[in-house]
Amino acid sequence: EVPVVEFQASGVATTDAYLKLLKQVPQLEAYSICARVKLKYDSAAGSYIFSYRTAQEDLHIGLYTGEIRIYHNIATHTVKAPVQLDEWFHFCCSINESSSQYTINFDNQIITGKLKNNKKLHFEAGGAFILGQFQQTIGGTFRFGASFTGHLAEFIMYKSTLSN
Repeated sequence: EVPVVEFQASGVATTDAYLKLLKQVPQLEAYSICARVKLKYDSAAGSYIFSYRTAQEDLHIGLYTGEIRIYHNIATHTVKAPVQLDEWFHFCCSINESSSQYTINFDNQIITGKLKNNKKLHFEAGGAFILGQFQQTIGGTFRFGASFTGHLAEFIMYKSTLSN
C-alpha cells in the first residue's frame, strides 16, 4: 500500500493545505521531480504540485487540464501533456540547469525542451520547498487559486536528471 496525501479534501481551495520540507535543500545543477498525481480540480491559475523559492530563485510546477507548466525565474514553459481530471498519472520532470534542458516523462511519453530565461539558471540552496501551494514569498503568501487540489503519492526528488 502506497501512502497518499490528499490536498483540499473538501474541494474548497484554501491556503493552509500544504506540506513544507524542513530539511535544507542543497544547491543543484541537475534534478528530477517525480510523482503520481490525481488532479481533482483545474484552476485557471494552475494547480501547483510544488514550489521552491529563495531570495533570487523561484521554481514551480503547475498542472492544468491538457498541460504542465514549468515556471522558472519568471519565465513560463508550457508543455502539452494529457493531464485529465480524476485520473491517476505519473510524471517526472528532469531539469539540467547548465544546459537549460528539461525532460518530462508523462506516463512513459517523453517530452523534451529547453528552458528560455534571461537569468542564469541554478537551483540555489536554502530555499523554502512547499508541496501543494504556489509561494509568492519565501515560505508563504499563498493564493487560493493556485492551490493543488487532488491526491499526491510517491513524490521523489533526485539530485540528477533521469535517463530515458
